[in-house]
Amino acid sequence: RPALLAAAGGRVPAVVSVNSAPISHPNRSARVVLAVADITEQVAAERDLRQAVDRAEAASRIKSQFLANMSHEIRTPLNGVLGMAEVLDRAVTDAEHKRMVTTIRRSGEMLLTILNDVLDMSKIEAGKMELERVAFRPDELALRVDEMHRQMAEEKGLALEVYASVGADATRTGDPLRIMQILQNLVSNAVKFTEAGEVVVTFFCPRGAPMVIEVRDTGIGMTEAQSERIFDEFEQADGSMTRRFGGTGLGMAIVRRLVESMGGVIAIDSAPGQGTTVRVTLPLPEAV
Repeated sequence: RPALLAAAGGRVPAVVSVNSAPISHPNRSARVVLAVADITEQVAAERDLRQAVDRAEAASRIKSQFLANMSHEIRTPLNGVLGMAEVLDRAVTDAEHKRMVTTIRRSGEMLLTILNDVLDMSKIEAGKMELERVAFRPDELALRVDEMHRQMAEEKGLALEVYASVGADATRTGDPLRIMQILQNLVSNAVKFTEAGEVVVTFFCPRGAPMVIEVRDTGIGMTEAQSERIFDEFEQADGSMTRRFGGTGLGMAIVRRLVESMGGVIAIDSAPGQGTTVRVTLPLPEAV
């Protein structure tokens, strides 16, 4: 522990080491040897580092709170816009106005997805993301995936196949809402980055083993470097993809955080022009 020693200009921090072993010399002997090291610069550097860390953590908390507040403030009027667009969609009958209303709804839904991503990431960074532990059936999640994404796939001329293996009807314990959020990101990405071919979603649910969800597409694929970077915040495999396909670059970062918070792992197998396979393994126990 540093000691404070008197010096000409006051006290300075120092480290004092004591050697109590006898030391012999032709003209003298000593039983105790003291070594004093001035650590003023080290102490100052440590203090500066602590202050820098404190400032960074405070700034991060302020940023997360700001993003959360802004997301809430924007979502409230946006939900009103989406609600009125839905009412208008039921009221209009001609094809041209239907198309316009559809554009309004999809644009609003896209913005809502972005806001939800920002809000979720701020919750995760603040340590406020709580997971539920409720009973659910994987085959019901598979049905919802098919219902939510089939139209999107068909509009691009893609085949969407969703399979649930034997055992998917057995009830498990976990957070189905967050699992659906993971699936929403993975399947939406697969459809978004696939121009031709198919997207295949498979639920592997062997009894007494972890649940594995695989999302495979025949899309543009990624290099190994891009696959490693895809889970970073505000990253996409290629910066040009943000301009071409849109998005915040938060989706896959949120997916990784959610998977890890459930004790699971996520792996990507991809190559340029060869499509991508994302495999999520979740150790969710069967419900008693």
